[in-house]
Amino acid sequence: MDETGILEGQGSNGLVLGMAETKSVRKKQPGSRAWVSIIECISALGHALDPLIIYKGKTVQQQWFPLDLGPYEGWQFTATENGWTTDDTAVEWLQKVFIPQTIPQTASQGKEGQEGKEEARLLVVDGHGKLDNDAFTQRLLFRKVKKGFSEQAYELATAQHKLELLQAQVNNTAARKRRAVQIDPNTKFANIKDIQQAQIKAGEKKDDAAESSDSDCP
Repeated sequence: MDETGILEGQGSNGLVLGMAETKSVRKKQPGSRAWVSIIECISALGHALDPLIIYKGKTVQQQWFPLDLGPYEGWQFTATENGWTTDDTAVEWLQKVFIPQTIPQTASQGKEGQEGKEEARLLVVDGHGKLDNDAFTQRLLFRKVKKGFSEQAYELATAQHKLELLQAQVNNTAARKRRAVQIDPNTKFANIKDIQQAQIKAGEKKDDAAESSDSDCP
């Protein structure tokens, strides 16, 4: 199970015509640019559950949808203040999507039966903070879905995941190997001694130190 999102309206990529001296060009965007979240889930056998679409708003409005809803049969729709997942939408997804659509089929009946409803199901959540709370786990997850699954094992796995995240943050803040800075040769200036040595080698100037040593000799 994971959460994704899309931005309504047309994409922002495109070509515009403007002056080269202008740093940026404003572009009009027709339609809404609201954020829409989607809770999606797929089983180990490759069966995808119907998604839960989360709009931004107080309630779901009829004008948001096309006239033909056939392609979206079975989809669930809800709304939050910012279009993101909340504790209530997580529980709503469990009640309307995950629990009814993951009832195991009994081998004897070959169809959904009362026995299949009592079988345990394991939900793997991809590091979603909103689903790590009492309202989600204790109220529904452990009572209806995780029967027979060790709660202690879940807590250990959650703690291990948090430790891995903290370790990753520590590794990112560790001191990195410094690269050698390349010095621009145009910024380096020769000192007076280097200039004198170059003139002596070129024969443009005599070595004053050698002359003084020769004059000191008896």
